[in-house]
Amino acid sequence: MDGCGRIWIGALLLGGSLALAALASPRLASAQEADGRLLVALASDARTLGPEARSVGEALHGSLEAGRSRRFPVRLEANRCVAALARAEGSAEGLNVDLLLSRGRTELARDTGHGAVARLLYCAGPRAERLQLLVTSTRGSLRFVAGLYAVPAGTEIVEDPGAGSALDRLGALVEEHAEGMLPVTPPARLMLASGERVQREIPLAPGRCYRILAAADASVVDLDLALIGPQGTLLQEDHGELALATLGVLRPLCPARAGAHRLILRAERGQGAAAFRVLGSAVLAASEASAERRVHRIGGDAEGYLNRQIRARHAAVGEGRLGISPLHQGELRTSQEARFEVEVHSGECYVATAVGMPSARDLDLTLLDAFGHERERERGESAAPALRFCPAVSGHWTLIVRMQAGYGRFAAQVFGGPR
Repeated sequence: MDGCGRIWIGALLLGGSLALAALASPRLASAQEADGRLLVALASDARTLGPEARSVGEALHGSLEAGRSRRFPVRLEANRCVAALARAEGSAEGLNVDLLLSRGRTELARDTGHGAVARLLYCAGPRAERLQLLVTSTRGSLRFVAGLYAVPAGTEIVEDPGAGSALDRLGALVEEHAEGMLPVTPPARLMLASGERVQREIPLAPGRCYRILAAADASVVDLDLALIGPQGTLLQEDHGELALATLGVLRPLCPARAGAHRLILRAERGQGAAAFRVLGSAVLAASEASAERRVHRIGGDAEGYLNRQIRARHAAVGEGRLGISPLHQGELRTSQEARFEVEVHSGECYVATAVGMPSARDLDLTLLDAFGHERERERGESAAPALRFCPAVSGHWTLIVRMQAGYGRFAAQVFGGPR
Protein backbone atom coordinates (compact mmCIF):
# COMPACT_ATOMS: atom_id res chain seq x y z
CA MET A 1 0.00 0.00 0.00
CA ASP A 2 1.05 3.65 -0.30
CA GLY A 3 2.70 5.81 2.35
CA CYS A 4 -0.61 6.94 3.74
CA GLY A 5 -0.64 3.66 5.62
CA ARG A 6 -2.76 0.57 5.63
CA ILE A 7 -6.27 0.62 6.87
CA TRP A 8 -8.26 -2.59 7.01
CA ILE A 9 -12.00 -2.30 6.63
CA GLY A 10 -14.36 -5.14 7.32
CA ALA A 11 -17.76 -4.47 5.83
CA LEU A 12 -20.91 -6.17 4.70
CA LEU A 13 -20.73 -5.59 0.95
CA LEU A 14 -23.03 -6.53 -1.86
CA GLY A 15 -22.43 -10.19 -2.67
CA GLY A 16 -21.14 -11.45 -5.99
CA SER A 17 -24.53 -12.95 -6.74
CA LEU A 18 -26.24 -9.55 -6.74
CA ALA A 19 -25.90 -9.04 -10.48
CA LEU A 20 -27.61 -12.40 -11.21
CA ALA A 21 -30.34 -11.77 -8.68
CA ALA A 22 -30.99 -8.36 -10.19
CA LEU A 23 -32.03 -9.99 -13.47
CA ALA A 24 -34.99 -11.53 -11.70
CA SER A 25 -35.74 -8.68 -9.30
CA PRO A 26 -36.59 -5.13 -10.48
CA ARG A 27 -36.17 -3.96 -6.89
CA LEU A 28 -32.55 -5.16 -6.80
CA ALA A 29 -31.89 -3.70 -10.23
CA SER A 30 -33.16 -0.34 -8.96
CA ALA A 31 -30.84 -0.65 -5.96
CA GLN A 32 -27.89 -1.24 -8.28
CA GLU A 33 -28.79 1.84 -10.31
CA ALA A 34 -28.96 3.92 -7.13
CA ASP A 35 -25.59 2.55 -5.99
CA GLY A 36 -24.09 3.44 -9.37
CA ARG A 37 -25.30 7.04 -9.13
CA LEU A 38 -24.07 7.29 -5.57
CA LEU A 39 -20.64 5.89 -6.45
CA VAL A 40 -20.18 8.55 -9.13
CA ALA A 41 -21.16 11.27 -6.65
CA LEU A 42 -18.89 9.77 -3.98
CA ALA A 43 -15.93 9.81 -6.36
CA SER A 44 -16.56 13.51 -6.98
CA ASP A 45 -16.70 14.19 -3.25
CA ALA A 46 -13.43 12.32 -2.73
CA ARG A 47 -11.60 14.67 -5.10
CA THR A 48 -12.12 17.50 -2.60
CA LEU A 49 -9.85 15.66 -0.15
CA GLY A 50 -6.81 16.56 -2.27
CA PRO A 51 -4.44 14.73 -4.62
CA GLU A 52 -2.81 12.65 -1.87
CA ALA A 53 -6.04 10.99 -0.72
CA ARG A 54 -6.16 7.26 -1.48
CA SER A 55 -9.25 5.07 -1.45
CA VAL A 56 -8.96 2.19 1.00
CA GLY A 57 -10.91 -0.98 0.41
CA GLU A 58 -14.20 -1.21 -1.46
CA ALA A 59 -17.15 1.14 -1.07
CA LEU A 60 -19.68 0.24 1.61
CA HIS A 61 -23.25 -0.19 0.32
CA GLY A 62 -26.50 -0.54 2.18
CA SER A 63 -30.08 0.53 2.77
CA LEU A 64 -31.54 2.04 5.93
CA GLU A 65 -34.98 2.79 7.25
CA ALA A 66 -35.44 6.04 9.18
CA GLY A 67 -33.84 5.78 12.60
CA ARG A 68 -31.78 2.68 11.74
CA SER A 69 -27.98 2.28 11.58
CA ARG A 70 -25.34 0.07 10.00
CA ARG A 71 -22.01 -0.54 11.73
CA PHE A 72 -18.69 -1.35 10.02
CA PRO A 73 -15.38 -2.26 11.73
CA VAL A 74 -12.30 -0.18 10.91
CA ARG A 75 -8.66 -0.77 11.89
CA LEU A 76 -6.42 2.28 11.75
CA GLU A 77 -2.64 2.11 12.11
CA ALA A 78 -0.77 4.36 14.52
CA ASN A 79 -0.29 7.98 13.49
CA ARG A 80 -2.47 7.56 10.40
CA CYS A 81 -5.44 9.63 9.28
CA VAL A 82 -8.66 8.58 7.59
CA ALA A 83 -11.54 10.51 6.02
CA ALA A 84 -14.98 8.91 5.76
CA LEU A 85 -17.50 10.12 3.18
CA ALA A 86 -21.10 9.01 2.71
CA ARG A 87 -23.76 9.74 0.09
CA ALA A 88 -27.45 8.85 0.36
CA GLU A 89 -30.42 8.68 -1.98
CA GLY A 90 -34.07 8.18 -1.10
CA SER A 91 -37.63 9.00 -1.99
CA ALA A 92 -38.31 11.32 0.95
CA GLU A 93 -37.43 15.01 0.79
CA GLY A 94 -34.99 16.22 3.39
CA LEU A 95 -33.46 12.79 4.01
CA ASN A 96 -30.45 12.86 6.33
CA VAL A 97 -27.47 10.51 6.71
CA ASP A 98 -25.03 10.78 9.64
CA LEU A 99 -21.56 9.33 10.22
CA LEU A 100 -20.02 8.44 13.58
CA LEU A 101 -16.55 7.02 14.27
CA SER A 102 -16.11 5.55 17.74
CA ARG A 103 -13.79 3.47 19.91
CA GLY A 104 -16.04 1.37 22.10
CA ARG A 105 -18.38 3.92 23.68
CA THR A 106 -16.02 6.84 23.05
CA GLU A 107 -17.09 9.12 20.21
CA LEU A 108 -14.09 10.20 18.11
CA ALA A 109 -15.60 12.05 15.16
CA ARG A 110 -19.13 12.74 13.99
CA ASP A 111 -20.99 14.49 11.19
CA THR A 112 -24.61 15.12 12.08
CA GLY A 113 -25.43 17.64 9.38
CA HIS A 114 -28.84 17.94 7.77
CA GLY A 115 -28.46 16.47 4.31
CA ALA A 116 -27.70 13.55 2.03
CA VAL A 117 -23.91 13.98 2.36
CA ALA A 118 -21.79 13.24 5.45
CA ARG A 119 -18.06 13.66 6.00
CA LEU A 120 -15.70 13.16 8.93
CA LEU A 121 -11.97 13.09 9.55
CA TYR A 122 -9.94 11.34 12.25
CA CYS A 123 -6.24 10.74 12.98
CA ALA A 124 -5.03 7.88 15.17
CA GLY A 125 -2.63 8.43 18.05
CA PRO A 126 0.67 6.64 18.69
CA ARG A 127 -1.08 3.23 18.79
CA ALA A 128 -3.11 1.33 16.22
CA GLU A 129 -6.83 1.50 16.89
CA ARG A 130 -9.83 -0.77 16.29
CA LEU A 131 -12.79 1.48 15.57
CA GLN A 132 -16.41 1.35 14.44
CA LEU A 133 -17.94 3.42 11.65
CA LEU A 134 -21.68 3.93 12.16
CA VAL A 135 -23.91 5.06 9.26
CA THR A 136 -27.33 6.27 10.40
CA SER A 137 -30.48 7.48 8.67
CA THR A 138 -32.05 10.06 10.97
CA ARG A 139 -34.71 11.01 8.46
CA GLY A 140 -36.13 9.07 5.51
CA SER A 141 -35.61 5.60 4.07
CA LEU A 142 -32.47 5.63 1.95
CA ARG A 143 -29.71 3.77 0.18
CA PHE A 144 -26.18 4.84 0.98
CA VAL A 145 -22.64 4.40 -0.27
CA ALA A 146 -19.70 5.20 2.01
CA GLY A 147 -15.96 5.21 1.42
CA LEU A 148 -12.83 5.49 3.53
CA TYR A 149 -9.75 7.35 2.34
CA ALA A 150 -6.22 7.47 3.70
CA VAL A 151 -5.21 11.14 3.89
CA PRO A 152 -2.21 13.13 5.15
CA ALA A 153 -2.37 14.61 8.65
CA GLY A 154 -4.07 18.00 8.68
CA THR A 155 -6.22 17.33 5.61
CA GLU A 156 -9.11 19.78 5.34
CA ILE A 157 -12.70 18.87 4.59
CA VAL A 158 -14.28 21.67 2.61
CA GLU A 159 -18.03 21.91 3.12
CA ASP A 160 -20.89 24.33 2.87
CA PRO A 161 -21.36 26.65 5.84
CA GLY A 162 -23.72 25.19 8.39
CA ALA A 163 -22.61 21.56 7.94
CA GLY A 164 -21.24 21.43 11.49
CA SER A 165 -21.08 23.49 14.64
CA ALA A 166 -17.62 24.91 13.84
CA LEU A 167 -18.88 25.98 10.42
CA ASP A 168 -22.05 27.41 11.99
CA ARG A 169 -19.92 29.63 14.23
CA LEU A 170 -17.65 30.56 11.35
CA GLY A 171 -20.67 31.52 9.24
CA ALA A 172 -21.89 33.86 11.97
CA LEU A 173 -18.40 35.36 12.27
CA VAL A 174 -18.23 35.94 8.50
CA GLU A 175 -21.63 37.66 8.50
CA GLU A 176 -20.39 39.96 11.26
CA HIS A 177 -17.05 40.94 9.68
CA ALA A 178 -17.42 40.42 5.89
CA GLU A 179 -18.76 43.87 4.99
CA GLY A 180 -16.84 45.24 2.01
CA MET A 181 -14.74 42.07 1.72
CA LEU A 182 -14.61 39.36 -0.95
CA PRO A 183 -14.06 35.60 -0.41
CA VAL A 184 -10.47 34.48 -0.97
CA THR A 185 -10.87 30.89 0.22
CA PRO A 186 -13.96 28.73 0.82
CA PRO A 187 -14.77 27.66 4.39
CA ALA A 188 -12.29 24.92 5.37
CA ARG A 189 -12.81 22.51 8.25
CA LEU A 190 -10.13 20.44 10.00
CA MET A 191 -9.62 18.49 13.20
CA LEU A 192 -7.33 19.67 16.02
CA ALA A 193 -5.98 17.62 18.90
CA SER A 194 -5.33 19.38 22.20
CA GLY A 195 -2.15 21.47 21.90
CA GLU A 196 -1.77 20.61 18.20
CA ARG A 197 -0.53 23.25 15.74
CA VAL A 198 -1.74 22.93 12.14
CA GLN A 199 -0.24 25.08 9.39
CA ARG A 200 -1.92 26.05 6.14
CA GLU A 201 -0.48 28.02 3.24
CA ILE A 202 -2.95 30.71 2.18
CA PRO A 203 -2.98 32.95 -0.93
CA LEU A 204 -2.23 36.52 0.14
CA ALA A 205 -0.87 39.20 -2.21
CA PRO A 206 0.29 42.82 -1.91
CA GLY A 207 -2.30 45.42 -2.87
CA ARG A 208 -5.09 43.88 -0.75
CA CYS A 209 -6.06 43.90 2.90
CA TYR A 210 -7.38 40.72 4.52
CA ARG A 211 -9.48 39.36 7.35
CA ILE A 212 -8.90 35.80 8.51
CA LEU A 213 -11.68 34.33 10.61
CA ALA A 214 -11.63 31.05 12.54
CA ALA A 215 -14.04 29.23 14.85
CA ALA A 216 -14.13 25.92 16.67
CA ASP A 217 -16.90 23.74 18.02
CA ALA A 218 -17.80 23.46 21.69
CA SER A 219 -15.15 20.80 22.39
CA VAL A 220 -12.36 23.35 21.74
CA VAL A 221 -12.28 25.84 24.61
CA ASP A 222 -9.44 28.05 23.35
CA LEU A 223 -8.49 28.50 19.67
CA ASP A 224 -5.36 30.47 18.75
CA LEU A 225 -4.53 31.91 15.32
CA ALA A 226 -1.30 33.35 13.89
CA LEU A 227 -0.05 34.45 10.46
CA ILE A 228 3.59 34.08 9.38
CA GLY A 229 4.91 36.09 6.42
CA PRO A 230 7.14 34.91 3.54
CA GLN A 231 10.33 35.72 5.50
CA GLY A 232 9.19 33.92 8.65
CA THR A 233 8.00 37.12 10.36
CA LEU A 234 4.97 36.99 12.65
CA LEU A 235 2.49 39.41 11.04
CA GLN A 236 -0.48 39.06 13.40
CA GLU A 237 -1.77 36.72 16.09
CA ASP A 238 -4.85 36.19 18.23
CA HIS A 239 -4.18 34.40 21.52
CA GLY A 240 -7.47 35.23 23.23
CA GLU A 241 -9.20 32.66 25.43
CA LEU A 242 -12.13 31.96 23.14
CA ALA A 243 -13.16 29.36 20.56
CA LEU A 244 -13.22 32.22 18.03
CA ALA A 245 -10.16 33.98 16.58
CA THR A 246 -9.69 36.76 14.02
CA LEU A 247 -6.85 38.51 12.20
CA GLY A 248 -7.23 41.80 10.38
CA VAL A 249 -10.37 42.82 12.29
CA LEU A 250 -8.98 44.80 15.24
CA ARG A 251 -6.20 46.27 13.08
CA PRO A 252 -5.57 46.15 9.30
CA LEU A 253 -3.77 43.16 7.80
CA CYS A 254 -2.25 44.32 4.48
CA PRO A 255 0.83 42.24 3.51
CA ALA A 256 3.60 44.19 1.83
CA ARG A 257 5.46 41.20 0.35
CA ALA A 258 4.45 38.54 -2.12
CA GLY A 259 5.15 34.90 -1.35
CA ALA A 260 3.84 32.03 0.75
CA HIS A 261 2.01 33.03 3.92
CA ARG A 262 1.43 30.41 6.62
CA LEU A 263 -1.66 30.37 8.80
CA ILE A 264 -1.21 28.53 12.12
CA LEU A 265 -4.19 27.21 14.08
CA ARG A 266 -3.75 25.76 17.57
CA ALA A 267 -6.21 24.19 20.00
CA GLU A 268 -4.81 25.64 23.21
CA ARG A 269 -7.41 23.82 25.29
CA GLY A 270 -9.72 21.04 24.18
CA GLN A 271 -9.85 19.17 20.88
CA GLY A 272 -12.28 18.88 17.99
CA ALA A 273 -13.33 20.54 14.76
CA ALA A 274 -12.20 24.01 13.70
CA ALA A 275 -12.93 26.00 10.56
CA PHE A 276 -11.42 29.09 8.93
CA ARG A 277 -11.97 31.39 5.99
CA VAL A 278 -9.94 34.18 4.36
CA LEU A 279 -11.62 37.36 3.09
CA GLY A 280 -9.93 40.12 1.10
CA SER A 281 -10.58 43.65 -0.06
CA ALA A 282 -10.92 44.35 -3.76
CA VAL A 283 -7.57 44.28 -5.57
CA LEU A 284 -6.14 47.78 -5.98
CA ALA A 285 -6.22 48.57 -9.70
CA ALA A 286 -2.91 48.51 -11.55
CA SER A 287 -4.37 51.00 -14.00
CA GLU A 288 -7.52 53.02 -14.56
CA ALA A 289 -8.61 50.52 -17.21
CA SER A 290 -8.31 47.59 -14.83
CA ALA A 291 -10.44 49.44 -12.27
CA GLU A 292 -13.27 49.68 -14.80
CA ARG A 293 -13.26 46.01 -15.76
CA ARG A 294 -16.05 43.79 -14.55
CA VAL A 295 -15.19 41.31 -11.80
CA HIS A 296 -16.72 37.88 -12.39
CA ARG A 297 -17.78 35.55 -9.61
CA ILE A 298 -15.34 32.70 -8.98
CA GLY A 299 -16.92 29.56 -10.41
CA GLY A 300 -19.86 31.43 -11.93
CA ASP A 301 -23.31 31.95 -10.45
CA ALA A 302 -24.45 28.31 -10.30
CA GLU A 303 -23.75 25.69 -7.61
CA GLY A 304 -23.07 22.63 -9.78
CA TYR A 305 -20.18 20.20 -9.71
CA LEU A 306 -17.96 22.14 -12.14
CA ASN A 307 -18.67 25.44 -10.35
CA ARG A 308 -17.55 23.93 -7.03
CA GLN A 309 -14.45 22.40 -8.62
CA ILE A 310 -13.39 25.75 -10.11
CA ARG A 311 -13.79 27.37 -6.67
CA ALA A 312 -11.71 24.63 -5.09
CA ARG A 313 -8.95 25.11 -7.70
CA HIS A 314 -9.07 28.88 -7.18
CA ALA A 315 -8.58 28.33 -3.45
CA ALA A 316 -5.58 26.08 -4.20
CA VAL A 317 -3.80 27.96 -7.01
CA GLY A 318 -5.65 31.25 -7.61
CA GLU A 319 -3.47 33.35 -5.28
CA GLY A 320 -6.56 35.23 -4.10
CA ARG A 321 -6.90 36.92 -7.50
CA LEU A 322 -10.27 38.07 -8.82
CA GLY A 323 -12.17 36.52 -11.71
CA ILE A 324 -11.29 38.58 -14.80
CA SER A 325 -13.13 36.25 -17.20
CA PRO A 326 -16.57 34.67 -17.04
CA LEU A 327 -16.79 30.95 -16.37
CA HIS A 328 -16.38 29.25 -19.74
CA GLN A 329 -18.07 25.86 -20.11
CA GLY A 330 -18.43 23.30 -22.86
CA GLU A 331 -18.30 19.64 -23.77
CA LEU A 332 -15.40 17.86 -25.47
CA ARG A 333 -14.48 14.41 -26.69
CA THR A 334 -10.96 13.00 -26.82
CA SER A 335 -8.59 15.20 -28.91
CA GLN A 336 -11.14 18.00 -29.26
CA GLU A 337 -10.39 21.53 -28.05
CA ALA A 338 -12.19 24.78 -27.23
CA ARG A 339 -10.85 28.35 -27.46
CA PHE A 340 -11.72 31.40 -25.39
CA GLU A 341 -10.50 34.99 -25.63
CA VAL A 342 -9.25 36.76 -22.50
CA GLU A 343 -8.17 40.41 -22.12
CA VAL A 344 -4.85 40.81 -20.30
CA HIS A 345 -2.87 43.86 -19.12
CA SER A 346 0.80 44.53 -18.55
CA GLY A 347 1.73 44.97 -14.90
CA GLU A 348 -0.63 42.18 -13.85
CA CYS A 349 -0.32 38.43 -13.36
CA TYR A 350 -2.92 35.80 -14.14
CA VAL A 351 -3.82 32.23 -13.28
CA ALA A 352 -5.88 30.12 -15.69
CA THR A 353 -7.37 26.80 -14.67
CA ALA A 354 -9.75 24.19 -16.06
CA VAL A 355 -11.66 21.29 -14.54
CA GLY A 356 -13.75 18.46 -15.95
CA MET A 357 -16.34 15.93 -14.98
CA PRO A 358 -14.95 12.63 -13.60
CA SER A 359 -15.03 11.20 -17.15
CA ALA A 360 -12.47 13.84 -18.24
CA ARG A 361 -9.20 12.16 -17.31
CA ASP A 362 -6.66 14.56 -18.85
CA LEU A 363 -7.15 18.22 -19.78
CA ASP A 364 -4.43 20.43 -21.28
CA LEU A 365 -4.17 24.23 -21.26
CA THR A 366 -2.36 26.37 -23.83
CA LEU A 367 -2.09 30.16 -23.97
CA LEU A 368 -1.56 32.12 -27.20
CA ASP A 369 -0.66 35.80 -27.30
CA ALA A 370 -2.37 38.39 -29.51
CA PHE A 371 -0.21 37.28 -32.47
CA GLY A 372 -1.04 33.59 -32.09
CA HIS A 373 2.31 32.64 -30.55
CA GLU A 374 2.28 30.04 -27.79
CA ARG A 375 3.35 31.66 -24.52
CA GLU A 376 2.42 29.12 -21.81
CA ARG A 377 1.18 25.56 -21.67
CA GLU A 378 0.30 22.92 -19.09
CA ARG A 379 0.26 19.47 -20.63
CA GLY A 380 0.77 17.17 -17.69
CA GLU A 381 -1.51 14.22 -16.99
CA SER A 382 -4.02 16.22 -14.96
CA ALA A 383 -7.80 16.62 -14.99
CA ALA A 384 -7.44 20.05 -13.33
CA PRO A 385 -4.54 21.90 -15.04
CA ALA A 386 -3.47 25.43 -14.14
CA LEU A 387 -0.94 27.87 -15.56
CA ARG A 388 0.37 31.26 -14.41
CA PHE A 389 1.50 34.12 -16.65
CA CYS A 390 2.48 37.80 -16.40
CA PRO A 391 2.24 39.47 -19.85
CA ALA A 392 4.61 42.30 -20.72
CA VAL A 393 2.14 43.84 -23.20
CA SER A 394 -1.63 44.31 -22.91
CA GLY A 395 -3.88 42.63 -25.45
CA HIS A 396 -6.41 39.92 -26.20
CA TRP A 397 -4.93 36.46 -25.68
CA THR A 398 -6.44 33.03 -26.38
CA LEU A 399 -6.88 30.21 -23.87
CA ILE A 400 -7.14 26.71 -25.41
CA VAL A 401 -8.66 23.81 -23.45
CA ARG A 402 -7.92 20.40 -24.98
CA MET A 403 -9.38 17.03 -23.95
CA GLN A 404 -6.28 14.86 -24.11
CA ALA A 405 -7.97 11.78 -22.59
CA GLY A 406 -11.58 11.12 -21.63
CA TYR A 407 -14.74 13.03 -22.49
CA GLY A 408 -17.49 15.16 -21.00
CA ARG A 409 -18.23 18.65 -19.78
CA PHE A 410 -15.52 21.06 -18.61
CA ALA A 411 -15.20 24.55 -17.19
CA ALA A 412 -12.38 27.11 -17.32
CA GLN A 413 -11.78 30.54 -15.79
CA VAL A 414 -8.97 33.10 -15.58
CA PHE A 415 -8.10 35.05 -12.41
CA GLY A 416 -5.91 38.16 -12.32
CA GLY A 417 -4.58 41.13 -10.39
CA PRO A 418 -1.48 43.24 -9.73
CA ARG A 419 1.92 41.56 -9.70
